[in-house]
Amino acid sequence: MEKKHGIILVGEKSGPSISEGGLILPSSGLTPRDLLKIMRIAGEPESGEAILISDAIASLVAGELLELGITRPDLVPLLTGMIIRRMQNPKENITLVEMRERMLSTEEWLGKMETAFELGERGIDCASGWNGNLQKIMGEEGVIKYGASMAKSGYSTALSIAVQKPKHDSATRIRILAERILNNIGEVISVLLAIRKRQNENFGIAQGGLVLA
Repeated sequence: MEKKHGIILVGEKSGPSISEGGLILPSSGLTPRDLLKIMRIAGEPESGEAILISDAIASLVAGELLELGITRPDLVPLLTGMIIRRMQNPKENITLVEMRERMLSTEEWLGKMETAFELGERGIDCASGWNGNLQKIMGEEGVIKYGASMAKSGYSTALSIAVQKPKHDSATRIRILAERILNNIGEVISVLLAIRKRQNENFGIAQGGLVLA
């Protein structure tokens, strides 16, 4: 890790995802706000101290939750995992409409479920403002509504398939994620939208690294 002029560079493969148990916090006597503060501080290392990328992202997410007044520490692992997936998974050059059509036309259950989940992920990206060109055409509110609608369509389809395959590992994983995201979709979009709006100031993804100011 290199730190200079207030910038911390964190390698993409520096540690496990927080959603896989990267951060364990005590809960006795602590309020939800206290837990968020601890999560935020965990991603602010002293000079020369190593830091997991999952903790750096969790710190960013916890800070945004505090700023937005959403005292939900349980959302930190969920949002951290979503951001890490966005960083690690290559994005296919395909529109949401085309992806939805592919989802609807796919008959094999596993491929349909995975395409549906990816539509949900891409819909969240859109609603969070990561598609600048579309935002210029539809405006911010239009993009949020459109992206959220596509996200709900994708995650709901993935969930409906996943619950029918309780013994399949991929289906179990997607069922848990899709259900949690759907149940918190408003908060998820609000936090990711806030992070996107700060990206030019203190958050960027460049050449396999996360840059935090």
